[in-house]
Amino acid sequence: MVFAALQAKNPVLFAGARSSRELQIIELLGYKGALEVSTQDGSSGYRGLVTGLLERERGALEGYAFINCGPELFLAKACSIQKQAGSPSIRCLMERYMKCGVGLCGSCSLEGTASVWMVPALKRYGWKVFPTLDDS
Repeated sequence: MVFAALQAKNPVLFAGARSSRELQIIELLGYKGALEVSTQDGSSGYRGLVTGLLERERGALEGYAFINCGPELFLAKACSIQKQAGSPSIRCLMERYMKCGVGLCGSCSLEGTASVWMVPALKRYGWKVFPTLDDS
């Protein structure tokens, strides 16, 4: 997400972690823009989940475009808050634990479809998805 924020015009990065120690990567990657932080232990920023921070800031989010990355429960909650805020664009990148990395073992399965194979399947059904390396 930091890389996407580095490319955006006037980005605001909402980042959540268990503790401030896990947020050090943001600085290491060179992000200098606006930053809203939540930590579950309260060691930095808002105490709680990043969805709680989004909920608190919902009134100020109207018109923002969002790119979300995380597990399914986070994505569902974040997208709900962002829709309520009137976002014109919401994109989600699902984070999943994987074993084989190519969709053969089934650990990344989402309703019977391997998530690593999802991009071609979604494109086939007309969904707009992020470009992949094979989109040349």
